[in-house]
Amino acid sequence: KDGKEENTVQTKRNFYSACVSDDKLYTISSYVDENPYLVLEVFDNNLSMIYSNSFEFDASLIFPSGIFIYENEIYVFCGVAPRNYKYGDIINYLFRFDSEFNLLETRELELHDGGYQSICRIDNLLYMAKTMQGLDENGYAIGSIYIDTYNLETCELVQDCIPLEYTHPLHVRYDEYNNNLIIMHDRHSLGMNVYSIYNLEDGTVKSFIFNYDDYGDCSVYFNYRKDEYYFQTPEKLGIYNLSEKRMREYDLD
Repeated sequence: KDGKEENTVQTKRNFYSACVSDDKLYTISSYVDENPYLVLEVFDNNLSMIYSNSFEFDASLIFPSGIFIYENEIYVFCGVAPRNYKYGDIINYLFRFDSEFNLLETRELELHDGGYQSICRIDNLLYMAKTMQGLDENGYAIGSIYIDTYNLETCELVQDCIPLEYTHPLHVRYDEYNNNLIIMHDRHSLGMNVYSIYNLEDGTVKSFIFNYDDYGDCSVYFNYRKDEYYFQTPEKLGIYNLSEKRMREYDLD
């Protein structure tokens, strides 16, 4: 609570996504054997493992891009490459499990020409970053400019409902103070470090650039408070002020 590190644990696996609910940390990872399988690991506040379980799926590859808890059940969002798949052939699934990771339901979404890279849940609505959308005539992936939504109660998928100014939305977060989505775009596809702010109330979009060296997308730490967004790499801090609509950058050398 005071910002000091209390405990560090070396996990056996690299996990793709994680969430916190009811004082528990849930992590999800995937591995390939004869069939690919998902591995759920649940930890307590002291990072001691409570339990672990796995789920096997008949496919060539499976990519979990999100995990969250809703109505005391575990949901895992995955892109799946089917058997004998061709490049770009990705089917998106939402798996619903009970608290012990027993499968309750498999929902196949309509989008089959690109995988969602990250999701953000606000109540019963998922906001999903559609990074790619189909292939061009040369077989290269086409960048999307959209965020899609999915309703957990009605199972309704709405594609291309939130347009952005830049292509390749990669990660999406929610700022509950200002009702904003904060979207990080794929810097390797765009050649620059673009972030977008989408206001869910009035539909306005504001994009800006944070100039940092290439440490890999996962090394950019993000946090926020009511009036500022913070972006940090090992050597630079960026502070975006919402009132001024301005980014300030500080070297940490």
